[in-house]
Amino acid sequence: MARLTIPDQQTFATFTATAQTVFPISFALLSGKADLRVSIDGVELNQSDFTFSGPLLDGGGYSGGTVTLNTAATGSVRIWRYVRPARATNFAPSGTVPVGSVDQAINRLTATQQDLRYSLDEGLEFEVGNTPITARGLTRPNRAWVGEGLVDISYEVRRARDQSGYNGDDSVAFNAAVAAAGRGVQMNPEVGYLNCKTSLRLPVSNTKLVFQGGGQAVPIFRDAALAGASTMIVGTVAGAGAGSSVVEGAWFVHAGRLGWYGDHAEGTPLPDLLTGEESHIEVHGAQSARIRVGGYGARHLVSVFGGNDCVVNVASYGGMYDPDFVALQEAVSVVRLTRSAVHGHGTCHTVDNPLIVGGNVSGRRPVVIGAQTVMVTRRLGPYFGVLIESCENPKIRGGFSGGMAHSNVGITPVIGGFIANIAMEGHDADESNESAVYAWRQDAAAPCPHTLMISKCTFNGQLIGRRALEILGDNGLYSIRNLQMEGNTFRAHLSGVGLLTGVDGGSIRNERLAGYNCAAANATGGDPTTAGHFLGGITRNLKMRDILYGGGINQDGETNTPDTYGVTPNGTQWGRIDGTPAEANNTYSRLRAINFGQAGGDINLGGTLDNAA
Repeated sequence: MARLTIPDQQTFATFTATAQTVFPISFALLSGKADLRVSIDGVELNQSDFTFSGPLLDGGGYSGGTVTLNTAATGSVRIWRYVRPARATNFAPSGTVPVGSVDQAINRLTATQQDLRYSLDEGLEFEVGNTPITARGLTRPNRAWVGEGLVDISYEVRRARDQSGYNGDDSVAFNAAVAAAGRGVQMNPEVGYLNCKTSLRLPVSNTKLVFQGGGQAVPIFRDAALAGASTMIVGTVAGAGAGSSVVEGAWFVHAGRLGWYGDHAEGTPLPDLLTGEESHIEVHGAQSARIRVGGYGARHLVSVFGGNDCVVNVASYGGMYDPDFVALQEAVSVVRLTRSAVHGHGTCHTVDNPLIVGGNVSGRRPVVIGAQTVMVTRRLGPYFGVLIESCENPKIRGGFSGGMAHSNVGITPVIGGFIANIAMEGHDADESNESAVYAWRQDAAAPCPHTLMISKCTFNGQLIGRRALEILGDNGLYSIRNLQMEGNTFRAHLSGVGLLTGVDGGSIRNERLAGYNCAAANATGGDPTTAGHFLGGITRNLKMRDILYGGGINQDGETNTPDTYGVTPNGTQWGRIDGTPAEANNTYSRLRAINFGQAGGDINLGGTLDNAA
């Protein structure tokens, strides 16, 4: 009959249980149940809460067996060996050697050393006064406290990968480790990556999660099995909010979304196309939360649901939305500010110094501008860079965005939400297909956003973007009440700069518009919206003053003929065209122009000159 040995083996097992009572283990025991400890979601059970059974070996001991809980468990179950460091035998001098007893004594000594090693890896427990303290990392320095109360949980994830039954989902070990560690955790580059088949969760308010080693040191891969759910959820949808949680340095990846057209023919469908509301990271009920993350893919990179004062800093490269192919329409936005039935409409959120790059470019496709057709490449990043559906006092501060399939910033109010006092300052918005800032209220039941302030921004169409600004009211609904723009610069747009058909009051002043209408459409016989500013629809009470129109894309006096694709750096022809009736009370003053690139236009057509301005 077999006798007990103590191999170099893992002396613990973890399970993700759902109403489960029976758990098999395969490591050596000397005394059976007395050598075992069991916990559920980090809470240790009493010895009376479970039983152990297994085949008894010759001379005593077990090479494994079955642990059975008195009550079914749901959650993370951990079972580990703990052989108490006590000498159980004392051999008096005699004429014979008790080989079996000596063998078991050596087994006990070896098992005790093994358990001590694993305990040191887990953390040495001791007391200061009456307070229990765990000093981690005595054999792995990167497991130590890392300052600011953070505990490194990388080892737990790596260890879980070595267990039988590991199915490639690192979220299980991550979530259990976060629950056990408390509100402050970090991940080290030693973990290599995280693969997520289920959502990573930070359900406790005011949790801090730091990924060390820079933004791409620990990439978080979104598995195809995660379809329909978000990659990470901070706070809870219906319960506790994120509070002042911090997520720093996370890098999310949805494979194949970066540079797709560099490796595939146009129209090639994306694998594992997402069509729901999946985000890489959801933040629910923030109260002064700070989110600094990056990556690409998913429907939204960051979604902020309600709450107050969430500062989001993103570095995004990629995501795919091709307007011409349904099988390539996935990424909706990089940052979305929206409402929550539990956590409200959100207030005072800030998108701080973002870096948002579309990351996908098509070959040349026809684009119709007025009576002209030009052939230009299309930008196929996410549909929007920043999407504002519901938020009071949102800010976009500094940073860069470019390469969106539609617009850099989308303002599309949702029913039950609220949008007011949008501020965009010092941002550089480059070549998105349709516009840089786009506002459209599609439903009368949705609130009309109140006050959009844009200042000190640079808008560069890069001979790709149609316009810089579209505020639409073609459906008879105002999309912005009180538009305030000052000190902005615009250049190199295929059509005009501002299409304003749904503005209810405001002012535009001290602006420079150059090198627009690069499709060279004839505004007098074609589309008047190719003017620098076109006012139409229901726009009213908009005052414009101190605006300079015309010149080349570098704000100089250059004029160029169209290239072989129909694009010219300066097709400017009209400054301002106002197609609204006089009672709309749209006024202008002190408009100037330099070097219009096409003949036949003028600085202004229509509207009311305000000599008192």
